[in-house]
Amino acid sequence: MSKNLQKGIDSLAGRYFLFHLWSFTISELGKRSREIGPFLNDPLQISMEQANELKEIWSRLSELSGFPEPYLAGRMSAYCRWSNIYSQQLIREDIRDLTVVKSVVDVETFYLLLPSKVGSPISAPSLSHDLKVSYNCVRSWLSVFERFFLTFSIGPWTGELHDNSKKRKVYLWDAPRIPAIQLVEENESAPPRPDTAP
Repeated sequence: MSKNLQKGIDSLAGRYFLFHLWSFTISELGKRSREIGPFLNDPLQISMEQANELKEIWSRLSELSGFPEPYLAGRMSAYCRWSNIYSQQLIREDIRDLTVVKSVVDVETFYLLLPSKVGSPISAPSLSHDLKVSYNCVRSWLSVFERFFLTFSIGPWTGELHDNSKKRKVYLWDAPRIPAIQLVEENESAPPRPDTAP
């Protein structure tokens, strides 16, 4: 552990609390949150009141992401600036300092490749071939991205407990990075389950 990191940990000892914060959702922004009981009784019940307002919120989420800074700024220029800083700081500083990643450039290249993979089952062997790195590197980087809230993944629902890791789909927290609007919509519709949170 680096001396700077150790100093940072020592200086914050007992003075912070770890929160897992996610971006805004259409349910929050459209004031459509439901109590768990009624939701479990009828999960497909959807109110179409104020549909135009919800459509506008959905469009804004697809363009600016649900992260508070770019969403509340409401400008594409603010989103672009925020998005680049967000991923660069996480990869070039936090991930570099807090993990055993050897090549930050390769990790950043991998992250920039992921938007084109959203919506398809992720293939670690194929990605390792494309990037000319080992299968274990790809698996490790995917795990790191989830722990640092760059991505989340969802496996197929089978009702069984066997490992579905080979069939998982990867999604981005920063959805507007995805080039195809249809995939942005799939990404926005695929909220992580509690077991997928880092």
